[in-house]
Amino acid sequence: MEVSDEGSVDPPDAVEPRPPADPQKKAALNLNLNLMLLAGMTPKDIDVQIINDYVTEVTPDIPCDLVGITTTISTSYRAYQLAEQFRARGKKVVLGGFHASIMPEEAARHCDAVVIGEAEETWPELIDDFRHGTLKPVYKSESPPELDSLPVPRYDLAQPEKLTGWRLSPWKRPEVVPWTAITAA
Repeated sequence: MEVSDEGSVDPPDAVEPRPPADPQKKAALNLNLNLMLLAGMTPKDIDVQIINDYVTEVTPDIPCDLVGITTTISTSYRAYQLAEQFRARGKKVVLGGFHASIMPEEAARHCDAVVIGEAEETWPELIDDFRHGTLKPVYKSESPPELDSLPVPRYDLAQPEKLTGWRLSPWKRPEVVPWTAITAA
């Protein structure tokens, strides 16, 4: 592990396998509404999959074009490891969440774009830029989203079959996933 003069931390070079998690305990603590909300904002012609790293093993060989990873301070090492693995396979990676918003310069070293603040304001632009090959290094929201204009979250993508104790929509996930969102553990 390396710590820079600015106090930011880079994960170790070797990626250690994580021990198996208790899906009931960890998933209940980390059912992120933000990813389901962004999936609801994504144009209908883009297939979206949400992978919860607490309950599903994440492999960087997932067939996708864009990977969005949300991270908190406590999950930043894992988020950076995943981001580096996906980028090594030529996939574009976007980091967002609390940690990326607080430490955007650090996060930027591990991804192609950083979302600072509430992603609801910048998500449509980010997707449009990605489609046109003009992804910017930083997307920063300037104000909180208007909550009454947000779409219904995509609860169907929350891997309900792996989350016991939660009542979620019975919809099924799409078979093909050219875009993937991951919650880092």
